[in-house]
Formats: sequence, structure tokens, C-alpha cells
Amino acid sequence: TTFSKSGAYYSATKNVSNKFTSKQLPSRIYYIKSLEDSSNSKPIEIDIPLNDSITISHPAIYNDTVLFYTYYKMGSPYGTDIYFSTLHNNHWSSPMRCNEYINTNDNECFPTIHNGYLYFSSDRPDGIGMLDIYRVELDKLNSEVKPVHLLNSQKDDFSPNFINENEGYFSSNRKGSDDIFQFKKTELPKFENCTEQQFNSYSYNFKELADYETHDTTDMYYEWDFGDGEKAKGLIVDHCFSGEGKYEIKLNVIQKSNDEIFDNQLSYELDVVNIKQLYISCFDTVAIKDTVVFDSEYTNLENFIIEKYYWQIETKEKYYYEGSTLRNIFDKPGSYTIKLMVVGKENELKKTYCTYRKIIVKEMQPSTNTKRIPLINKNR
Repeated sequence: TTFSKSGAYYSATKNVSNKFTSKQLPSRIYYIKSLEDSSNSKPIEIDIPLNDSITISHPAIYNDTVLFYTYYKMGSPYGTDIYFSTLHNNHWSSPMRCNEYINTNDNECFPTIHNGYLYFSSDRPDGIGMLDIYRVELDKLNSEVKPVHLLNSQKDDFSPNFINENEGYFSSNRKGSDDIFQFKKTELPKFENCTEQQFNSYSYNFKELADYETHDTTDMYYEWDFGDGEKAKGLIVDHCFSGEGKYEIKLNVIQKSNDEIFDNQLSYELDVVNIKQLYISCFDTVAIKDTVVFDSEYTNLENFIIEKYYWQIETKEKYYYEGSTLRNIFDKPGSYTIKLMVVGKENELKKTYCTYRKIIVKEMQPSTNTKRIPLINKNR
């Protein structure tokens, strides 16, 4: 439903029947006058010239003279589009299709007018979900449309209704069914002073010069004890620890005849640490059209209570998201910078942290493996 100065427009289907048959006509737009005294008003179908293969719905009125609506022609391979009609001498013109900036070969629907902007939903491929909400200035309909980041999700989002400039309602099935959600504009986070993410390396190379000439002594060999239940033979070895902690490192000389320690060459404590930082966990390289998961579960900030998570994918348009986990589908190959910012309290004082990392998106077969790259990987 959309309201004008003197009444309201809405869309509905109509049943027509006689003693021989009954059928439902395609959706049409109706007008009801004088809402304050609706008992004296009857809805009338507005006189846009149409045939029975055309369905129009979701009216949005502008200046009482231009009516935008969702238009669908039965059997059309292009789905729904946004059309409009103009009012002249109390008659509405034939449907006129909005330009190629608004309409694509995908579905455009649910037009809404507010404060000089035309809002509508589209499932065009450059969105972040299914139906996303876009807007364009009514005085510049031939300019590029822009997504409304505040409202969009990876599901269907449509029909925004503004209470004022900062808040309102919209519909979405992001929780599984079509529901009404409230929104309120807030200042978008500023991803400033972000530091590049470091990667924890729990893998070490251990080497030591020999005191014993074991190569001349057939009954002796060197063995490293890493203090985590693992051992390795040789003077030069590699070992990866399962996580941070203090490990007692020993290099022993072992007798082959009985596998007993002949001598301890060295012993020391190794402190393996998890870097104190925000941490974005994801694959380094992903496929286009694949669902990519970014999460923050390995974040390690001492004495910091996180209140809000914000994500940004730096592209031509900068998208903002909230939540500890982000899912995204990339439609174009290239290098992308992913930023994560958290807002919270540290020792009762408000503070923010921000980090970023880069990923590569390639044209390759989408992965069926949902396992993320582990935290421990010296090659990352």
C-alpha cells in the first residue's frame, strides 16, 4: 500500500464468476479515496491499459502523478521489472519500463518512494544475497543505483517503510520466513588505523651442534624431547606445537642398545605464544560463487570485552556487516581486503581494535570442503 494526499493505492487480485465459470484475474492496482471516511469510499481499479497476460502490483506513488509498480508479463524470461505510469487529465498512461540502471535481466520488484529516492529490490548478481534493497534519486533515474547496506542480508530483503529519516521497517526472510524488521540508522563504523593481521607460527626448527661424535659411535643417537609428548631423532628437526604454552625442550643422547638416556645435551623452557590480536580465520584462496566463511573465534585480546563486531569487504563499494561471523559469495576474481573491527571495553574504557588480511578469489571449482585452514600452519 502507498499513500497519496487524498487516498491510498494498493494491489489485489479479483475473482470473476458467472453461472458457467469462475476465474481469478491478474493483480491490478486499486485506489481508495478519503481514508478518514472510508465508509463513504469504494476502491476503484485505476485505468492503466493492460491485457490479462500482465500482472502489476506493489504501487508506489510520487507527487500524486507518477505511479511506480512491479510489472510481470506471463512467460517472460526476465522475471519482474519496475514500470511506471503518469497521470494526465485523470487518466493513467500505458506502462513504461524504467531504464537499464534500474531493471536488469534479473528480478526487480517492491518499489517504494521516500524523500526523493526510489527504493526497490533486485536479485541481480552484484548483491550480497537474494533480493537486496537498492535506491536511486528520482531526479537522477539514469544514474547508477546503489545498495542500501544497512538493510541487506544474504536472504530476501524488500519493502522498506520509513518512519522518519533515521528509522523504519522492512520485510525479510533472513530467519526462514517473511517477517517485519525494524531498522535504525547509526553512524557507520570507520575502519581506521587497521593493522595487518599477523599469523601465529607454532612450528619451529630445532638444531644443535654435536658434542658427541655419534656418527663414529654406532650405539649413540640424538633425540629431541619437545615436552608435549612428541620426540624426534636427529640434530636438526622441525616440530609444530598444538598451541601456546610453556614447553620443556630437551636434547638427549640415547643409547641404541637399550634406548636409555646416556646424556642430556641441553635443556630449556620454550614459551610458545598466541599473538595478542584480532584474528580473521578463513582460507587464503577461494573460488567465485563459493560461500566463504570468515570468523573471529581465534581473536586473542586480554582484558577486552567485545560488544560489537564489524566487517568490511573492500571493493568498489564498501559493504558493512555486523556479527562475529561473516559469510559472503564473491562473483568476480581478484584480490580482496577483509577488515574486522571490534568495539568494546578495556579496563572499563571504551576502545576499538581493527585488523585486515587479504584473500585471493579465483575462477575455479567451488569447494565442497567446509573445513577452514587451521590456526596452526607455518605456511599460511
